[in-house]
Amino acid sequence: MKDQTLPNLICVGAQKAGSSSLYKLLKSHPEIYLSDKKEIHYFNVEEEYKKGLDYYASFFKDNKNKKNIGECTPDYLQYLFVPKRILKDLGKIKILIILRNPVDRSYSQFNFHKMLNLEKKQTDFETCLKAEKENFEINERIEWYKPAFYKSKSLYYNQVKRYYDTFGKENVHIIIFEEMVKDRNNPNLKSTCKFLSVSENHTFTNDHSNPTVMNFESNYVKSLRKIKNMASKILPKSIINPIKDYTIKKVYKSPDKLNLELKKELFNTYFSKDVEKLEELTQLDLSIWK
Repeated sequence: MKDQTLPNLICVGAQKAGSSSLYKLLKSHPEIYLSDKKEIHYFNVEEEYKKGLDYYASFFKDNKNKKNIGECTPDYLQYLFVPKRILKDLGKIKILIILRNPVDRSYSQFNFHKMLNLEKKQTDFETCLKAEKENFEINERIEWYKPAFYKSKSLYYNQVKRYYDTFGKENVHIIIFEEMVKDRNNPNLKSTCKFLSVSENHTFTNDHSNPTVMNFESNYVKSLRKIKNMASKILPKSIINPIKDYTIKKVYKSPDKLNLELKKELFNTYFSKDVEKLEELTQLDLSIWK
């Protein structure tokens, strides 16, 4: 099946690397249509994939004939089988990958899991990294949160290479999170527009979306989530979102920042060699991470 409602663009990840911010930035461009549901998980969840392409196309039926039609599911980057599935069903489409300092990405994911009470074995980030055996070929999805793969998901070289090998380097564009948030109209986003063959004169409007926060009254927070879910069924997003933002500020706090010396040590111990290989593969200057 080939259909005009199917995507010609997918942002495939990485998880906790700024994909929510990128999604909102791209969605604000008049020549780009992204599905209202940010993470569809069609290509990495068997139950979704079995529903077929007609089901998948239903997420894009209101695309209004825009130049680029797409979605953003950051879990797509990590799974070995996903690139071939996308190629089989959609052909050689445009692929966006957003990457973040590997230590920061791993730490953000670790805190995210703690926030949701999913990280129960370890309370120390450094211990989690040390205990994890690297997996460069994640080929099975059990649950989205397990195994956590804090370290493996931040070893980008093999993940990016899979998309280069499958779609061709010319069809894969990499965005660096730190450059994107530094200046939302920086050359990094201008080059994204050029890659997508859309106007580079668009003024992007957005701030950092979906930051990881830590709850300190878990039972209270669970009650608030239930209320929010109920309210979402009867109230529009224009009312729900400001209330949610206000509640986050009052009930949640930001996680502690990593000590800079520890961050440097973790980078050199677990990620520096992979980043060097990634630089050679992509020809990008990743000194901002070092």
